[in-house]
Amino acid sequence: MAGTSRLVCNGFIEADTFERSKDDLIRFVGLTERQVDDRLETLMWALQRDADAAAERIPSRNLWVAVTAVEAPLLRVYLRPRGDVADECELLWIEERFEVPA
Repeated sequence: MAGTSRLVCNGFIEADTFERSKDDLIRFVGLTERQVDDRLETLMWALQRDADAAAERIPSRNLWVAVTAVEAPLLRVYLRPRGDVADECELLWIEERFEVPA
């Protein structure tokens, strides 16, 4: 699956970097762990149903980004297909998504 242009997420694994970024998000943004987990559950549900619609590929990288759609603050999650398990995704990083004024 590594290096493909299609994302399939029937399972998820969290990288060490994801746990650290999640802890930082909770500490600096002021969300509770439950609030972050609720947003992640909703996003993972969407990724399992149609990952191509829920995430956008970062050009020339084997990396995708998805944005939670529950409520503010929106969160951006970076993920990629796992090379050793074809239909699982690895959650790499989570951060607050800042809106850029037009």
